[in-house]
Amino acid sequence: MESPSFNALIQKSIVDHWDMDALTDYKGATLQYHDVARKIEKLHIMFENSGGVKGDKIALCGRNSANWAVAFLATLTYGAIAVPILHEFMPDQIHNIVNHSDAKLLFVGDVVASRNRLRATGLSTDLPAWAARIPRWCCCPTEAATP
Repeated sequence: MESPSFNALIQKSIVDHWDMDALTDYKGATLQYHDVARKIEKLHIMFENSGGVKGDKIALCGRNSANWAVAFLATLTYGAIAVPILHEFMPDQIHNIVNHSDAKLLFVGDVVASRNRLRATGLSTDLPAWAARIPRWCCCPTEAATP
């Protein structure tokens, strides 16, 4: 008997627990499984509209949060490869990791996303219309995504 795929396990968890709490930020909002499913779906649409394909690398740089988990799950269930980056890294370190990994997109959390800090990474701070707008998170294309 074959084991179920990762995506099948995530889908089953969401369906079986649709109205239950899934992710909670400390002293913050709680996402239920249906909220997580909808956010994952929106990110999949954004990945597709940005030309993303299975096997693309997507970097995530932010503190542990419900939104970080959603972006991570969306990346994996899309078939992309997650490149987690510690939010404590300096801008030049983030820049080097993103470029070295050939990540096509970079999700950044509130700490990293301050315009000064993001600008210091050398990455674009002018987000395209398709960029994901997760509350207190943003997504921007990387140099690897630029032809």
